[in-house]
Amino acid sequence: MYNPLSHKTNGNYLIYRAVPVFVILLSLESFSLSHGNNYFSDSTYKVFPDVEVNADRYKGASSTYVSPGTFLTKSEFEKISITQISDVLNFIPGIFIKDYGGLSSMKTISMRGTSSNQTIITLNGARINSNQNGIAELSTIPLTMLDNIEVIRTGLSGYYGSGAMGGVVNLSLDNNSKDRVSLMGAYGSFNENLFSIFASNNLGKINISAALEYKHTDGTFPITTEQFGESKEVVRQNNKFSSISAVLNATQTVFGSQYIGTMIFTHSGRGVPGALLQGFIETADANLEENNFLFSLQGKDINFKDFIVNNGVNFRINNFRYTDQQSLGLDGKTLDNFFTSFDFSIFIDAKRQLGDFILGIKAEQNMSSIKGDFLQKVSDDKIERNNFALSLSAEYRYYFDNSSDLLILTNVRGDIFNDNESAVSPFLGIVLGLTKWSMLIKTNVSYNFRVPSFNELYYLNYGTADLRPEKALNYTSSIEYNNNLFTVELCGFITSTRDLILAVPKSPAIWSAQNIGFTKNIGFELSSRISLIKDEMTMMINYTYQEAKDVSENSLNSGNYLVYVPQELINIGLNATIFDFDLSGFLSYASFRYSLQSNELNSVLPEYYTLNIRISKDINIQNFSSRVFLSCDNITDESYSIVLNYPMPGRIIRAGVKFNIE
Repeated sequence: MYNPLSHKTNGNYLIYRAVPVFVILLSLESFSLSHGNNYFSDSTYKVFPDVEVNADRYKGASSTYVSPGTFLTKSEFEKISITQISDVLNFIPGIFIKDYGGLSSMKTISMRGTSSNQTIITLNGARINSNQNGIAELSTIPLTMLDNIEVIRTGLSGYYGSGAMGGVVNLSLDNNSKDRVSLMGAYGSFNENLFSIFASNNLGKINISAALEYKHTDGTFPITTEQFGESKEVVRQNNKFSSISAVLNATQTVFGSQYIGTMIFTHSGRGVPGALLQGFIETADANLEENNFLFSLQGKDINFKDFIVNNGVNFRINNFRYTDQQSLGLDGKTLDNFFTSFDFSIFIDAKRQLGDFILGIKAEQNMSSIKGDFLQKVSDDKIERNNFALSLSAEYRYYFDNSSDLLILTNVRGDIFNDNESAVSPFLGIVLGLTKWSMLIKTNVSYNFRVPSFNELYYLNYGTADLRPEKALNYTSSIEYNNNLFTVELCGFITSTRDLILAVPKSPAIWSAQNIGFTKNIGFELSSRISLIKDEMTMMINYTYQEAKDVSENSLNSGNYLVYVPQELINIGLNATIFDFDLSGFLSYASFRYSLQSNELNSVLPEYYTLNIRISKDINIQNFSSRVFLSCDNITDESYSIVLNYPMPGRIIRAGVKFNIE
């Protein structure tokens, strides 16, 4: 029998090794100061503005000012990965990526122990979570087209509405105002191919950028499996993946206001292998094909009399087809399911300063629909949802003196749904800025919710039409020290969720979605970054501890840990420049997890760690520059699974080159 306590002990051993390193980093602060280093990274979330007052300040703050978060630029996440956004997010405190194996597999995000449909992901301000299952699948998002990634780690339904119980990930496209062209190509293990082209042109007040990306992998890799007590090597099959993405982005600035239009199209196809059981791979002939189109038009910081106005329109359509030659549908024919989903949203918000207060109001209308052949018979197989939301905000800032100030931000949002319960989501955040001591103290409390997805309500033989929304109460407090040379942040959080929606067996063969249970997650995050040698060596350490448990009364699982939520996460990164070569190394560790809510010993997944390295060099000739790189993921060839019976690939080597012409 596997003993999870042994892994907990080993996990603590790693902590004991990491904490002294952290203490050493603290002691090195004086060394950094004496060398006059510039802070190495934009990773630290410097959302709190300077004390001096300026006109732009009175556009109003947002939840990002009072919440712990991380901001990464393109140059930073290219050091971690060139292929997958999931690799980048995995190095952010409080985030755990559920990966079903390799570049081709599905990847979803868990933030602070919440599920993947309890975190909102936006792309240029437009929500990309599926209305069918509530999940934003990360493997199809084109990383090479992004300019920055913003992660906010707290409940934010007061701003984003349904689904923002764990937090929000905001992705922004590259909109460089310079005239330039970039080409990149990379090749890796398991026949990974990545090609992209990006071009931007500045036409006076209008900047136009376009990008095209192609990604492919065969996805076949060797797996060592135990079959009746004997080790046997098999090959992961039906794991191929191909995608092509095209982006067109246009920005125009008029009288200080910015208007942004974005169109994105993505086509992807992949094999969908099932679980690996005794060397046999289920659904070895299953395939998934998706087409996504997104259009967004937004106006930012529009001056209208005494108001600052933002507005926008977002439109998204998704075609989804799942086939399996080994399974039969309800008509007795080979399984072939097709779904089409549609999302449309329009919003307008305005802020105005009245004395020491900044008051805001926002109205939002959302419309979603889905049509498919595997839905319960409702309205001719077409399901529709309409949602109207109205939110009010108030911001107050008080300056004690030139060395400290206090920001209080409150927001309340009301949501009305035509097919589910209404919800009211208040948010209160407070930030104390101690400029003299280079410190920020943040705290916020929020009430959050998630309405059931279309699958949970209407999927054939699974959906339950009278489901209630999930509801969560979030507390977050943090203290951050940042002198632009060394940064450390300690953050504590509590998330209590009730009416959680889980799959419950109705019979040996049929499961259904039900509101059941009450869960609580308590934890803390510790993150630090330091520049050791001026512009030549930097280091970061992130540590997360969390206890996510079922605390339902009269439940057989009361007191048990939630599935696939590790208690400990550690990320350590080191960047160095040696002889004009950029070297990066990243260690990621996750403690044991349970795959069953019963927490039986045979459901334990062992702890694992991965070590990734990367070396690159820039070559510049006048207006032409290039970067060549070589990387190795899982350099120790660790054998592990993040999800039970879905083994991860071993060592992955990639090489490539990127050309820039300006």
